[in-house]
Amino acid sequence: MSLDTLLAALGDAPIADLSQRHVANALRARPRDRTSLQSFLSFLASEDGPKLTIAKPRQDPAAQRRRLQADIRKCRKRLHRTRDVVEARALIAVLISRIFTLPLSRVLSLKRSEVAVTPKAVTLWKDGEGLTLDEPLANVFREWISLAGSWRSPGYPWVFPSRDGLRPASEGSIAYHLKKRPSVSEADPGPS
Repeated sequence: MSLDTLLAALGDAPIADLSQRHVANALRARPRDRTSLQSFLSFLASEDGPKLTIAKPRQDPAAQRRRLQADIRKCRKRLHRTRDVVEARALIAVLISRIFTLPLSRVLSLKRSEVAVTPKAVTLWKDGEGLTLDEPLANVFREWISLAGSWRSPGYPWVFPSRDGLRPASEGSIAYHLKKRPSVSEADPGPS
């Protein structure tokens, strides 16, 4: 256990002499004991001991990128299979958020007046930064988002409206619509 390593490194010195260097050495020796070591350090701090912390482990940028790309592929496959307008809109919002690394709340607050839809391109935030959707996503955007009516009609002001259309969809509603729903074969066991 890294606690033993930590105390062994301290030797006969009092616990008040414990330093970040000792913590780093203990973590290097036993990286799997991070949580127990964190608990011990929290206990020390609560008992007026030295206030020591454990730095969060650095995440590998390549692993983060691979995870993001896998998530985008999964969303695109699900979008290709869906037949539900609400689920498709939720997936499109998540895809835009992930592809352009934008907060989902910013994507959900997108207004129809901020979008330029033409047969050749879809541009979001046309007066500001002007993000242009690439063709597979632009085509899906035109297909699913325009089902709410024409872009010129005085309908809802939001690209991703809530149920009542008076405000944008929330992150909670997007999460709700993206929960895995049982397929027809799983929901209906058939005649017994």
